[in-house]
Amino acid sequence: MGQLVHLIIGTFLIGTGFLVKSYPMLIAGYNTMPEDKRKNVDVDGLSSMIRNHFITMGLVLVVGAYLFLWLGWKNVADSWPIVSIMCILPFTLIQAQRFDHNKTSPTKLLSIAAFVVIFTFGTFFFLHLSIQPPEFAIDGNQLQISGLFGTTVTIENANLNDAIGKIELKTNGFHMGEVYKGHFQVQGMGECLLFLQSTEGPFILIHDGGKETIVLNQASGDATRNLFDKLNKGM
Repeated sequence: MGQLVHLIIGTFLIGTGFLVKSYPMLIAGYNTMPEDKRKNVDVDGLSSMIRNHFITMGLVLVVGAYLFLWLGWKNVADSWPIVSIMCILPFTLIQAQRFDHNKTSPTKLLSIAAFVVIFTFGTFFFLHLSIQPPEFAIDGNQLQISGLFGTTVTIENANLNDAIGKIELKTNGFHMGEVYKGHFQVQGMGECLLFLQSTEGPFILIHDGGKETIVLNQASGDATRNLFDKLNKGM
């Protein structure tokens, strides 16, 4: 994820904070309340709190991402937008209840708490599963790739390249740090199906007769070369 993307997301969050303060009817939940219940909501305090939290999210995102990039921690910088938002958003949802003076049932409070817990842990669990390396099962000229965006490939030919073109547009995929899974536009190669655990070569390029090239590697160059040797033996 480039520095410009971090800046755009951070600026969007900050701008959203100021927009919510100016137009409180944008606040989800408040805008659907009956008029008599809206009167019991401290909308000035609520909108100010949301503005402050969104500004904080934006600043933490941008400053943190640039700091990690400066330190050379690209993997952390790439995942920082999700982490920074997920660390602050639950507190926003919980604190929002302080400004609603309508009678709140214990069931509603429990539902909100459950949503926050499930949403937070569910997001981090998904990220954990997504960054796990895929498993490869070879049966003759068939390669089965497990995990996110997993597929079965009939190998027509496979090559080992030290480098590939710049990974550009994500069309339907997952990217965090060095991990790329799914469909991406690759410079000079068009749309490819990537299963990358490292942006450093070598890379295995597999053609199965379809219009997409499958590009994969493992975390180390030696592991990638070993996988390539197994593919050649299977073919």
